[in-house]
Amino acid sequence: MSKTIIIVDNDPAVLSNYADFLRPKLVAAGADVVMMDSPQAVLDHVAAHGHPFAVLSDNNMDEMDGTDLALALRKAGYRGRFVLLTGLPEKAQVTEGTIDVILEKPAGVREIRKALAFS
Repeated sequence: MSKTIIIVDNDPAVLSNYADFLRPKLVAAGADVVMMDSPQAVLDHVAAHGHPFAVLSDNNMDEMDGTDLALALRKAGYRGRFVLLTGLPEKAQVTEGTIDVILEKPAGVREIRKALAFS
């Protein structure tokens, strides 16, 4: 049975890199990978399709940052993994219990897979 992993970043170049380098490895390991370009798209997807196994999110996005997305998902009952990617991990404002792992950009594929708890 496959597990859904949502990857969200509002930068098209970064999202393209994930699609090229990370997505194939996760798919090969049995994941369904959904690429999203905004936190609102993630919230809409979760409302329509249910909770994913994991979310990999950029922190610095226009409409809502990754920490606010994590909080919104947790308030909606999400209990899966939430991995936050940021260039400034020391500045990430984290509410206890919302984010499982904070990774500093750039993070490698192995590091991301380990943080997602998906081999």
